[in-house]
Amino acid sequence: MEHALLLEILITALVILLMVGHLRGAMLVSLLLPFAVLVTFILMKLFRVDANIVALSGIAIAIGTVVNMGIVLTENVLQKIRSESDNLPFSKRVAESVKEVAPAIFTAIMATIISSIPIFLLHPS
Repeated sequence: MEHALLLEILITALVILLMVGHLRGAMLVSLLLPFAVLVTFILMKLFRVDANIVALSGIAIAIGTVVNMGIVLTENVLQKIRSESDNLPFSKRVAESVKEVAPAIFTAIMATIISSIPIFLLHPS
C-alpha cells in the first residue's frame, strides 16, 4: 500500500509539474494525496465502513477528484500571482483567486461525495 501511494504521489507531482510548470505547486498538490487517504481511512474506521474492493474503488475516484481540484486551485492561484495588472499584496491575490474557484471546487467535490454514498452503504451479502 505504501509503495503504491508513494508511486502515485511521484507520478502526480511529475504530471502537475509538466502541466503547470511550477515545482512548489506540484509538490503541494501531491502532498494532498497522503492526507486525503489518511482522513478517508480514519472516517471509514469511525463510521465502521469495511475496506472492501468497492469502497477502495470509490476512494480511488475521490482521490482523483482531490487531485483535479488541487490542480484547478493551484493553476488559478499561480495565474493570479503572475498577473502584474493589479497592485494587490500577495496574500490578497491568493485569497481572491481562491474565492474565484471555490464555488466550482465545492460543487465538484460535493458531487463526488454524494455520488459515492451508495458505494459506502453497500454491505456484503
